[in-house]
Amino acid sequence: MGAYLFGNNLYIAGGSGGNLYTSPDSTTWTARTSGTTSSILSLAFGAGVYILTASNTIRSSTNGTTWTARTSNVSFPLNASIYGTDFVAVGGSGAITTSTNGTTWTARTSGTTSTINAVTYGNGLYVYGGAGGVLATSTDGITWTSRTSGTTSSILSLEYAQGVYVYGGWGGVLRTSTDAITWTARTSGTTENISAMKYSARERKIFYAVENLSVGQITAMGYSTS
Repeated sequence: MGAYLFGNNLYIAGGSGGNLYTSPDSTTWTARTSGTTSSILSLAFGAGVYILTASNTIRSSTNGTTWTARTSNVSFPLNASIYGTDFVAVGGSGAITTSTNGTTWTARTSGTTSTINAVTYGNGLYVYGGAGGVLATSTDGITWTSRTSGTTSSILSLEYAQGVYVYGGWGGVLRTSTDAITWTARTSGTTENISAMKYSARERKIFYAVENLSVGQITAMGYSTS
């Protein structure tokens, strides 16, 4: 799956081979030069800056059109990124790197050597999840506290909305929490992998993508936070 973002009235989509597109309305799309041939794994926006991660590289842009390579200071692929109060990007072998401006990045200690697949931010708290159900929280993206996720399945996606943190993962695992410490199992309605999540304010639901690799199928499903 590729990466998708809406920020500062601009839609951005990235995918394999470094392909990158922008749109003002999600209807008409323009191809952009990302500056990389690696698959774009994540996109984030904050403080007037867009960032993308591709392999272990990071690029930043102020307009979504012109992208500048930055030094991530980590050696592993960066699978996900988020902006809370600062940028946080996470990835393979427990890699975490943070930035206040999207330009200068500092490697951090995550507390795990497992692959981190997802990260979210909400209510003043960063949360990451990854292989084997590894999960941790941080108030600043720098110091992380390990938490019990309640699963040994790999966590593939995370989202925060309306006071609720939600994660999805292998085999349709789905859990929610109001504090990111105590997690409650939910019925996802699928045994396929829940590979991505996005909150829709209009429908007041978190939609998650269910990926059936055997048939190449992606299906959208929803979990209501209200």
